[in-house]
Amino acid sequence: MLTRSTVKSKQRLDESSDPRPLTVYVGGAVLLLAVLLWLLGDTAPGWRLAGAAGGGYVLFKLAAIAGAQRTEFVALTSEAKLLFGLPWPGFDARRFTIRTKAGTSQGRLVDGGLRLLAGTLVLMVAASNLDEWGDAAAWLGVTGILLIVHLGYADLLTWALRDRGYAVRPLFDRPWASRSLAEFWTRRWNVAFVEMDRVLFLPILRRRLPPRAAAFGVFLISGVLHELAISYPAGSGFGRPLAYFGIHAIAVYAERNVLRILDRPIWLARIWTWLVVLIPLPLLFHEAFRTNLIAPLLETIGEVLP
Repeated sequence: MLTRSTVKSKQRLDESSDPRPLTVYVGGAVLLLAVLLWLLGDTAPGWRLAGAAGGGYVLFKLAAIAGAQRTEFVALTSEAKLLFGLPWPGFDARRFTIRTKAGTSQGRLVDGGLRLLAGTLVLMVAASNLDEWGDAAAWLGVTGILLIVHLGYADLLTWALRDRGYAVRPLFDRPWASRSLAEFWTRRWNVAFVEMDRVLFLPILRRRLPPRAAAFGVFLISGVLHELAISYPAGSGFGRPLAYFGIHAIAVYAERNVLRILDRPIWLARIWTWLVVLIPLPLLFHEAFRTNLIAPLLETIGEVLP
């Protein structure tokens, strides 16, 4: 997600490029994704999740490579093209043109490994107690997945690429240290999603809307994409992830223009940030998602546990 400050500060986009090709590439990706989701409409929730999340990622990454990031991608080495195009979820190819000294701190490797291990243990506990704990176990399962994928694997991947000398940004950069929602959504949580918004959607919105409306529009686009990754595979709960990001769009505006949260003590700013992130979280990971995707996953894990 991008806020007004990011809209103003992200001036490194190639403004000389014709906006029409980017619109065409993004529109083509959306159309192909819609066809894919239609074809998967009668499949199991897991397949719909893979199609929405995985298919959407591949199509939008191809749109970035063919459109907004084409010049940068062509200039990459063969190894960098492979790494940027496949395992790395980010959308800023310029990071792969900046080489740093090979080798990096082992701290990220250790931290990522510990979080991945902790997430695995949390999933095992949730799976072992699904029948007794019910929905609480499903929420624990969500926590385990976030620890494994977002805070574990993502750190390991960042470490691996930095160890190869690529100056990639951490995908999840200590989100608990955020002292505002704007900082949380633009610098610390899911940087790959932030880059996708900046590379693909924000340039289109900025040419048609004033900066504040463009920033709000990016939140709404993020809500729609989360609908595809959460409500669509669950087969229900539509509108709730969109409402979650709508709340955050309003809250980001309020914290800057009404509450002036950055002028408050750090402890108060962090409490505000985490209350707004966590309290409406059931809108994002709604009951249908927990019931139709998380609970079956825990059941499958439970079947293989001793």
